[in-house]
Amino acid sequence: MKLRWVVWIFVLLFLFLWHGPAMAKGEPVTLKADRVEYEDHSRQLEAWGHVQVVYKDITIYAEHALLDRDLKMLVATGNVQVEQGGDSIQGERFIYDIRTEQGWLTPVFTEVTDSRMDGPAYFNAESGLVKGDDLFLKNSSFTSCDLAEPHYRFTAERVEYYPEERIVFHNMWYWEGKYRLLYFPYFVISLKEEDSIFDVKVGYETDTGWYLYVGYNYYVNAKNKGTIYTKITQWGGDGIGIKHTTKVSETVEWYQDFFYKDNSDNYRLYNEYKLALGYKNLTNPKMKWNVDLENWYTDDFRGSGYSNVVINLEGTSPYPNLRLTYKNDKDEAETLNFGESWFYETKSKVRISTSGAWYYRKETDGDFNDNFSYNMNVTKDWGWSNATLRVSNNQTRNSYSRFNTSDTNYLPDVTFNIPKWTLPLIGEIVYNGQFTNYEYIAITDNQVTADYKGQRFANKFTKSVKLWEKNDMSLSTNNQLIYRYYWVDGAGSDFAGLIEGINFQKRFSPALSTVVGINYTAKHGEVPDMFITRFGDNLTDGGAVTNSWSLRLKTFNVNLNSGYNLTYQTFNPLYISASWNPDAKGSFSFSSVYYIEEDRYYHRGLGYTTLYFLYLPKDKWRINIGVNYDFQTDVWGERYLEMSVIEQLAQNWHIRLSARYSGLVGDFSVLNFDLTYHWHCRDVIFSYDYVEGTYNLQINFKAFPQAKIGTNMDATELLYQ
Repeated sequence: MKLRWVVWIFVLLFLFLWHGPAMAKGEPVTLKADRVEYEDHSRQLEAWGHVQVVYKDITIYAEHALLDRDLKMLVATGNVQVEQGGDSIQGERFIYDIRTEQGWLTPVFTEVTDSRMDGPAYFNAESGLVKGDDLFLKNSSFTSCDLAEPHYRFTAERVEYYPEERIVFHNMWYWEGKYRLLYFPYFVISLKEEDSIFDVKVGYETDTGWYLYVGYNYYVNAKNKGTIYTKITQWGGDGIGIKHTTKVSETVEWYQDFFYKDNSDNYRLYNEYKLALGYKNLTNPKMKWNVDLENWYTDDFRGSGYSNVVINLEGTSPYPNLRLTYKNDKDEAETLNFGESWFYETKSKVRISTSGAWYYRKETDGDFNDNFSYNMNVTKDWGWSNATLRVSNNQTRNSYSRFNTSDTNYLPDVTFNIPKWTLPLIGEIVYNGQFTNYEYIAITDNQVTADYKGQRFANKFTKSVKLWEKNDMSLSTNNQLIYRYYWVDGAGSDFAGLIEGINFQKRFSPALSTVVGINYTAKHGEVPDMFITRFGDNLTDGGAVTNSWSLRLKTFNVNLNSGYNLTYQTFNPLYISASWNPDAKGSFSFSSVYYIEEDRYYHRGLGYTTLYFLYLPKDKWRINIGVNYDFQTDVWGERYLEMSVIEQLAQNWHIRLSARYSGLVGDFSVLNFDLTYHWHCRDVIFSYDYVEGTYNLQINFKAFPQAKIGTNMDATELLYQ
């Protein structure tokens, strides 16, 4: 029986006599094997069988190892495996220099994992250099397909692998099975960037016909990267361009974009050139700047073409969000689009928010239209009360139809609330006050067709007291005092109302309850029409009875609310709302107003009605229907049908469908269809966009998302920014 013995030797004991920078740090070399021998005259340590050598963060497994004391070199042979930084490299012979911490392995078989990869990648090479955590390979083959004969692979004369950073290929070929298809003299896959490296897209567009887009996203270093792209179309022109990005710092970068478009096969008379500059600054964590400057010229250089400027400021409190887009196309129109939003809250609980937009377009024939809107809200909370200041202005102008409208609520539009105010002899009340300045003007053919101007000062005092409660019944009072003053067209008027009411509530069960209210309203004065229709200030005097019913079951809810005026013997409108949630697969909601009797504004019958339906027939299926219709004005509100379906057709096939149909437009606003084939290590995806009229075909590498052929990127974003 062969005596098997294990010897542990800490080579640090022998290295006390060694000198060199590697040993100056005091890092030991630990060796473990079935048999270890040391010869003092040759100053070499030799090991056989299950050899394990550990130095710093590198571990070497082999069948045989020789450690030279003077040369400070390690030679390992026989099923060599080198582990470092979570990666494992295999070969037959490994030479390691302890002083420089570099090793040479021949040949190389390795499986590489990286946090930026969605799976392992496999390298085969004639030889490799291990330098720290980096790996340099010669005559290498790379793939993420784990088959003995992979579906695809990259071969290169030289490969540089920097974990968590990039993989660099020199003189690289792309193979599909046994066929060599594409060649790149220099190819870099960034493991820090989200961009794919190689984009190829074949599709169809209504404006250009069939097209081929090819983009190469190169990576020079951490501060310089870019895209070389071309698009060949059936009849929309052919172009080629380059966009280079320079990273000045971790938060600041510039880009330059040049594109040439040959229009010999379309309706344009001249070829086009584009020169664009861009700037991005993220230095301030609460503010992001983006500036894009773009100029198009035709090859006659006579001033034809256009300029485009885009400025974005994305800020969080206390900085605003701003977006400015300006385009001057001398052959079409000049447009300006500006948007703004801002929110800020002070330490004294003052909240300020603003939003605004301005759109302007002037055609080459002199016709123009513009839209302007602005809103501001300032809210102050004192704890015992709160106030809100609103300023709004909406204007629309179109010179072709000579139609102008203006809808404004200028300063001041102030709302003031005291949710709990205790007064002598009265007790606790709630106070609501509002001052509004309102103006609406419509002009057609230089004639004023509608003009409303006025101010409104509204006050409301509310007091509620619960008088009695027993078992499932309760009795409470509700009193309101209303005073409003109006100033319209230079004339002032006031309106006052007093509502005295008593409410009786009965709960028949935990699900069913009703409230009967008896109230009397006394009013003085009349409300101007402009405030009745737009602010709902009208009150009906006299005695009235109101009744509301609420039914709340596990899956079904319904609410009914109506009333009857005893003085005028007229019925209030009936308000109905209902919802049904039978299970997790669907829900239904309905709301409507029904006018029981005629009045001066509404005829008998249904009014504004909404209907929503959501159905989830199975996992990853969603169907949503929404309808709004006003039966009084015969005007549709929102009408839409939404559908989202993701379904596995077979073991390797699945589809995705997203659609939204607008009844107002009478067409689809969204309609996308994807058919995916899971081809082992890749996905082959066919996409169709009905709205854009495009077809796309792409191949995605599952385990290595940074290397793709075909992406979901819209190529026109590069060509027509």
